[in-house]
Amino acid sequence: MYTLIALVQLALAFLGHGTSTPSQWPFYLIKALDGTFQSFAWPVNFAILCNWFPRQGRGLLIGIWATNPSLGDIFGQQLFSLIAGNSEQDWNKSFYVLSALIFTVGLVNLIFLIEYPRQVGIEIKEMGQLINPAIVSAAPE
Repeated sequence: MYTLIALVQLALAFLGHGTSTPSQWPFYLIKALDGTFQSFAWPVNFAILCNWFPRQGRGLLIGIWATNPSLGDIFGQQLFSLIAGNSEQDWNKSFYVLSALIFTVGLVNLIFLIEYPRQVGIEIKEMGQLINPAIVSAAPE
């Protein structure tokens, strides 16, 4: 899935070549494809995350995990500013970098991601707790 998302970002970078004022509809079409491919990845990520944590406390963890689009926007703006700067001709270079980053993350996931904790000998107690209440109650106020 990450490969498809990386290819979409690469396509966006290639749209920047050619005319100085490209048509907008190819950008809209490719961004729609990007959103479609990303929507396929979210349920998979969610399912794998749920495999690794007990039911109680999982909502907190998923809430924290769900902030990644906002953090990605902040990171993306900084990356774009760093790469493109003030040049109007270099905006597409940020899509090349983004494509390489997404492809790298996908490759790391493909090689190292462990889908189930039992594959490495870890047992998750489904009715266990994410946060130990004894530790929380002993915390200084």
